[in-house]
Amino acid sequence: MARLGRVVLVGVGVMAALAGLARHGVGRVEAMDRTEFSAWQQDAESRSITTLKVYSRETMVDVTVTDAKGQPVHGLTQADFSVTEDDKPQSIRSFKEFSKDTPVTASTPRKLPPNTYTNVIETGPGPLYVLLFDNVNGGGDTIQTRRAAATFIKNMAPGTRVALLVLAGGSFTVQGPGPTSNRALLLRMVGPGIRNEPIYVREADCDTQVTLDRMTLDGLKKVGAYLSGIQGKKNMIWIGHGNSDIIFDRCQNWNGPLQETYDLLEDAQVTAYPLDSHGIEAPPEPKLSGPASSWGEQSATQNMDWLSLLATNHLSMEAVAEATGGQAFYNTNDIAGAIANAADAGSSYYTLSYAPPSVEYDGRTHAISVKVDRPGIHVLYRKGYSAEDPVLLAHPPETLLGHVTRDTRPTGPAVETLAAVLSPRGPPATQILFDVRVEPSSMAAKPDDPAVMGTLNASFKDKPLTRYGLQYDVLPSQIAFTDGPGGTHNGSLGLDVVVFDVTGKLVTGLSQTVKMSLNNKTVADNEPINFSQQIDLPPGRFFVRIGVFDGVSNKVGTLQIPVMVAKGSGAVTAGR
Repeated sequence: MARLGRVVLVGVGVMAALAGLARHGVGRVEAMDRTEFSAWQQDAESRSITTLKVYSRETMVDVTVTDAKGQPVHGLTQADFSVTEDDKPQSIRSFKEFSKDTPVTASTPRKLPPNTYTNVIETGPGPLYVLLFDNVNGGGDTIQTRRAAATFIKNMAPGTRVALLVLAGGSFTVQGPGPTSNRALLLRMVGPGIRNEPIYVREADCDTQVTLDRMTLDGLKKVGAYLSGIQGKKNMIWIGHGNSDIIFDRCQNWNGPLQETYDLLEDAQVTAYPLDSHGIEAPPEPKLSGPASSWGEQSATQNMDWLSLLATNHLSMEAVAEATGGQAFYNTNDIAGAIANAADAGSSYYTLSYAPPSVEYDGRTHAISVKVDRPGIHVLYRKGYSAEDPVLLAHPPETLLGHVTRDTRPTGPAVETLAAVLSPRGPPATQILFDVRVEPSSMAAKPDDPAVMGTLNASFKDKPLTRYGLQYDVLPSQIAFTDGPGGTHNGSLGLDVVVFDVTGKLVTGLSQTVKMSLNNKTVADNEPINFSQQIDLPPGRFFVRIGVFDGVSNKVGTLQIPVMVAKGSGAVTAGR
């Protein structure tokens, strides 16, 4: 068990958490109210503190190499590749080939103790295939596309890992438990689809289009943030009608937000394979008016407009594919075959890495060039990146679990409520991975404990309560620290819990900030640090949403579990 030097907790239920930390090997702990904490924080920031950073800005590049017939080229070595950044040669630090012919073995899930849960997503060899059904721009989440996905799942090789995501409303939802190779589970989760849609969708007015554009980019950013916690390459097959306005700026210039989206996908090692679900279609029936002598001209004009819209849409898909190192698929009625072809295109590749010349997040755009010293071959890879902090791109200021971030400290904490930020419908976050044990508390109540742990909804005030304990394990390697005196390293974690009933009504919540000071050995050993909380729950079936937030790096991790609180005895039945 790792031992901490100095820990400060701020928030609801502090004394119980202090007792829990002391029980689990913490050296010195202190509790502060919000005013004291703010003064302590400002004093710490006024001192000359150097951030302890391990610069692992190793730039990963996935390269697909094909011959003149479009077939993958195997057996290349590191010596066959050369990489430049901004026209300057770079030394390749790591190199590995992946092939669809390589046997894939499903990973064995880690065994957890009873009533213990984790947001760690199991990884395995080869890429993760992400089927993204686009319900923002239309055409992605339909009966036809879901059936096509089911066909792909039925025919995929054993051990292939797939995640099913739906892009909707500026965010996304995960179908089922997340990435899995369980074919039967995936077939149950792929479901029937939402509805059939007309094949031809006309351009929206600009007010509507800008809203769709923003929702698309926001959703893709959140997808990137979610996938960033999963190691290895992700092949994202983006199924739908696409969004040409974001690329060609018909209603608004999206260059900045688009580059931020590419950066987040790049940071998560995501390669996009846009797939047009229009299929091969005939032009729509023209809408004619006026004298018959003008009908021919009207028909020709409308057909040209339609062809132009279709071509622009396909060009936008090509642009997204090129920016991320993928390939676009369109002009086919065989959606299932197109999904299989996209998966096949992303299954054989080379992953190489290099250390960029600059380790600073300076916002500059850097061009990447990869060449292979073989004649008659074609290479696909992302062509560059912007040196932006991916954490701040994924979680802008004032959106982080209601905690103060480094960008908002002069103006105070964010005003968003836990109920909004930790919504049970919110997408999971995997930038910080943690385990948490949730069960009735075994700690004896202290004389100075509050009457109720948490912000219990008034409608439950007369209900019998069961005190639950939450015990977290977080690895120090996931926490950003600043250098302190005497070889210490200072960091902070926010531990947040919100509890909803089955209708989504907020039952209770708990928010605490942990300030810690670790020595060199504890950081180097990277043994899990243990934190404790307590919260009181009434009888019933609930969803417990748990968040861990790093106050220095702005990284966040979340986890949601269902819990059944029995009446009287305090017994619990918890499930995933």
